[in-house]
Amino acid sequence: MSHQLKNLVIYSSLERDSIVCNYYNLITKEDYNERQRSYFNLVKDLVQCGNTLMEHIMLLMIESENHILTKLIDEDYRLTEFDYACIKNDLMIINWLVHYNVDQAIQDIDNQHGLLTFLLDNTSQHHQVKNYLDYFMLVRDRPIFHQQCDDFVTMMKSQGTGRFSSHTAYYMTVNNTIKPIEKFEPLKWSLIYDYDIQKERLRKNTEAFVKSKFYHHALLVGASGTGKSSSIKAIVDLYKDRRLRLIQLHKGQLSQLPALIEEIKTSNLKFIIFMDDLSFEVNEDEYKFLKSFIEGGVLNETKNVAFYVTSNRMHLIKEVRSDREGEIHIQDFIHEMTSLSDRFGLYLTFESLSQKAYLEMVFKMIQEDQLDYDRDWVEIEAKKWSIRQGGMSGRVANQFVKQLHMIGEDL
Repeated sequence: MSHQLKNLVIYSSLERDSIVCNYYNLITKEDYNERQRSYFNLVKDLVQCGNTLMEHIMLLMIESENHILTKLIDEDYRLTEFDYACIKNDLMIINWLVHYNVDQAIQDIDNQHGLLTFLLDNTSQHHQVKNYLDYFMLVRDRPIFHQQCDDFVTMMKSQGTGRFSSHTAYYMTVNNTIKPIEKFEPLKWSLIYDYDIQKERLRKNTEAFVKSKFYHHALLVGASGTGKSSSIKAIVDLYKDRRLRLIQLHKGQLSQLPALIEEIKTSNLKFIIFMDDLSFEVNEDEYKFLKSFIEGGVLNETKNVAFYVTSNRMHLIKEVRSDREGEIHIQDFIHEMTSLSDRFGLYLTFESLSQKAYLEMVFKMIQEDQLDYDRDWVEIEAKKWSIRQGGMSGRVANQFVKQLHMIGEDL
């Protein structure tokens, strides 16, 4: 049989996956008992992993890592005839798996409940998976020639491959393991109003980063709710199809930076290490990890990592306890913290909004959401809302517009 799993060359890891093997046995084995066992093992494993069958197969492809894939997605690499033969071989086998009509097998084994039927959905909300599924829908009834191989490699180059390619954003758990943020749904870049100068500087820096040109680590400073974090998350989402990923850490995890950098430095992806609302006190020394990596020996050789940090403090200093610390120590600390801020080549200030800018932001959001309210009434209510919320910011404006949605629902 030409579609045997053992014939996979680039994606040979699929042959070792229990879900794929059970699916393959279900549609190829002649022994009824063996097919039945594979069927229910397949259903149980899919329920356990929480994905449909096709999502699982696509994720295995996306997260595959080997020297062949590393070579294929290199921007300067040109495919050889051997590469085309390998790609065509694997795509034909996987295309057969994806589009095999399993209805008869389900009917023979499970004609009462049809459990597997519910786990065969060929659509997905997962961005990277959707791209792969769309590709296989395009080649469903078509032969795979060089052009189809080129199209597939182009898609791989845009998304990257390996462990961190399947999601846009990740976070570090309390156990210091990296997990994907399954529902990463940041505010759209175009919907972050005002701060046009800051946004454009951040965009240009990120553009240089993804193009492997000279770039800066970025420190975004300003009042709470002004859009610092939203801008970082939105810019990552904007460049997610150019191999850009986000990993979020908090201050207590800075000691894990050496291990994290070691893990990701050889990846074909670009990583923004994001730390939100960062500040330090006199008795904290975690900043030393950040300082050494921003301008240290290791990161100088690591061209796929950028630090994007937000803070409410100009120099990341939260508190100076002069009554408990020696004056010399305090001065040394201030000097250290000032030098840490200075190591961020891109320093962006997000000032609090004026009343005019705040109201303009509110009206832009209302227009975007197509809400129909009297302009004068909205202005009065938006001012009242800002007083209750303690200030005027993008976050307060967004909260007010959400309140308008709730009012509309109650009418």
